[in-house]
Amino acid sequence: MGRLKAQLAKSDIDRDVQTHVASAERQIRQALALCARGHRVGGIEAYRARRVRRDLLRVLGAMEAVRRLTPLRDEMAEIEPPEKLERPPKPEPPPKLPTMSAADVEVP
Repeated sequence: MGRLKAQLAKSDIDRDVQTHVASAERQIRQALALCARGHRVGGIEAYRARRVRRDLLRVLGAMEAVRRLTPLRDEMAEIEPPEKLERPPKPEPPPKLPTMSAADVEVP
């Protein structure tokens, strides 16, 4: 997949980045194959091989997230950011109601 990304890249920088990522991916997959051999041995080496394999799989996941520097389509470059939205005006506070005190109340 990395080689395909490199071939489809529109800029030289993208092409170089994707080529190096593809090369690193091949190397990591070879290291995973070595870990599989170490896993078959058993004992403490199997434990270490499992940990190294886990770490290598995490690296592969991170490498898959490497994105392009340039958009795939020419139309993407023409898209402008949305205009700043205006906030609606704040609602007016409700009118204050008259308050009553004990002096205002008539006692029969």
